Amino acid sequence: MQMGRNAAALNTKRGEQADDYAARLRPVLIELQAEGITSVRRTAEALNERGVPTITGGQWHPTTVQRVLERLNSQVAQ
Repeated sequence: MQMGRNAAALNTKRGEQADDYAARLRPVLIELQAEGITSVRRTAEALNERGVPTITGGQWHPTTVQRVLERLNSQVAQ
């Protein structure tokens, strides 16, 4: 049984799902920035206050916001 191949396919699929979710979240992040919310800590708080779930349905944390922002920045760079 070759688990490496399945793991690679699963990672690719999860990466694509994360890219899609980040892209859908972009308008909300732009809106927050327009409201003057620029720190990852405050962005996480605002997303939680608005009831926006993470991709897994959980609460936002500054690290989670940072990862989404990095993913969006890497999409722009491509």
